[in-house]
Amino acid sequence: MEDKNKRKINFFSIKFKLATILVSLCLTSLIIMFVISYIQANKILSNNLEISTKQNLTEINRGIDNYFNTMESYLNILSDHTDIKDLDKHPEYKPFTIEALKNFKNSNKDIMVMCFVQADKKINVYPERTFPSGYDPTSRDWYKNSVKAKEKIVYTDPYKDASNGKLVVSLSKVVEKDGKVVGVLSIDVNLEALVDTLSNVKVGKSGYIYITDSKGIMVEHPNKTLLGGNSATKLSIWPKIKTESEGFDKYKYNNEIKYASYITNKKSNWKIIASLEKSELLKDTSVIKHAALVMILILGTIVIIISLIISNSISKLVRKLENEFSKAANGDLRGRVNFNTKDEFENLGNHFNSMMDNIGQLISNVKNSSNEIVNSSDSISKSTEETNIAINEVALTINK
Repeated sequence: MEDKNKRKINFFSIKFKLATILVSLCLTSLIIMFVISYIQANKILSNNLEISTKQNLTEINRGIDNYFNTMESYLNILSDHTDIKDLDKHPEYKPFTIEALKNFKNSNKDIMVMCFVQADKKINVYPERTFPSGYDPTSRDWYKNSVKAKEKIVYTDPYKDASNGKLVVSLSKVVEKDGKVVGVLSIDVNLEALVDTLSNVKVGKSGYIYITDSKGIMVEHPNKTLLGGNSATKLSIWPKIKTESEGFDKYKYNNEIKYASYITNKKSNWKIIASLEKSELLKDTSVIKHAALVMILILGTIVIIISLIISNSISKLVRKLENEFSKAANGDLRGRVNFNTKDEFENLGNHFNSMMDNIGQLISNVKNSSNEIVNSSDSISKSTEETNIAINEVALTINK
């Protein structure tokens, strides 16, 4: 009993070593396979998330383009309006100009103000507004940029309207006749409706969309208190968003890992950004991870059982040989092993049996030789005795 207990706790036994090696190799292979599979799955899901998010942003970008295409079409139509082109030579066309501005303004509830500033600084605006004395609209950046841009429509950065505090962007286009600048048309667009529409857009389950201008001023965000602020410029990823037209990257915000997919609207130069929590990606990879861990546990258990069975069967063969060698060492040469394993152990057993047979035969031969020597010695001894007797008899005869 003591010997059996000793075997069970012998960490240097062949059984333990074989089991350890087999289990280690198999579990190492399983773990490596799991790590590689997890990394690949994470990469694939990350790519899928990037693609799906980019598709959403592309649709939003297209929607913004369509929204401003409408506004641009108003400017394009009005810039070809005869009454507006000839207003500097025909001041009597002013009522028609105001009426044209009014019609377009009333056709779209998002338009706050429509204005045509003539090159001589006269202002035609609807709804009617009063301007400070000495106000020179031709000195404003939107006017100068429009003159420089020629046929292109110029967008201002979003700003808060002084009268109502609403977020506004202005679109302007130069009006020319016979190659001469006669003025600039301008539309002030209230972004409230656009912002409300975009604020309802969701990316995944927890992601959201926000929009900034080229300088990082917030145009749209689910948190309305951030509108008009520059909180986006404080993000670690902002330098890449500012300089690149589109991309997908991760960043840290409030000590949390987040992902950002972004694209640039070419008309307004706005940055459309989708913000996603890390959990958005991990929710799918966690399923794969849990499934892989369960598989490792199951396969690991199977591997351990198989390894124990194999190591136990091998250790039994080794112990059998060990016992027979021990008997032989103590002089018992009757032991034999019968391994029917069709492998090296069977060959080893056969060689052991042959060795025992040869040793037994050798001992038998030695024994037979010893017996023959003993028999020969007895014969010689008898012959000697007989010779001695004969000599004694001859001596007696001579003496007589």
